[in-house]
Amino acid sequence: PGLVDVVRATFDHCVVVARLAQRLAPQVGVDHETAFLAGLLHDVGRARCIKVLAKLPQARGRPRIELEAVADELHEPAGAALAVAWNLPSEVVAACARPHAPTSAVGSLVCAADLLSHHLEDPESVQRQDVEVAMARIGVSSAEVEELMEPLRKDMEVRVSAMT
Repeated sequence: PGLVDVVRATFDHCVVVARLAQRLAPQVGVDHETAFLAGLLHDVGRARCIKVLAKLPQARGRPRIELEAVADELHEPAGAALAVAWNLPSEVVAACARPHAPTSAVGSLVCAADLLSHHLEDPESVQRQDVEVAMARIGVSSAEVEELMEPLRKDMEVRVSAMT
């Protein structure tokens, strides 16, 4: 209760990251199914932590922002543990374990897609330059970034209008 919208927002964000990662996969030589799965699950630990925290008696009455901060701090090892328990490919486990500091090609792809998604959701939260640097690391040019952004902007507008 009170955190359902946070879990939903995390899921929606992960779907966008998955779609972006899948679109970028051929350009960076990564299997598109692995890219989609890694993008979809890169923050699975965050949603799991929020659900677990919400059930703890000591969490009741705590400010929502405090619970989100704890979930953000613990989401990487929690996500990796889930990915291992689910016997997912090592590339997906790595993307869940370090979605913001990647150690593999799939992880770098997911990290770049994650930054682009955050930039689309809130351009002030992630600067365009940071997106372009992450994209350049995986070999995607500024022009290609713009091509990716336009259909996603429209898709996000449709989702927002459907919610209101």
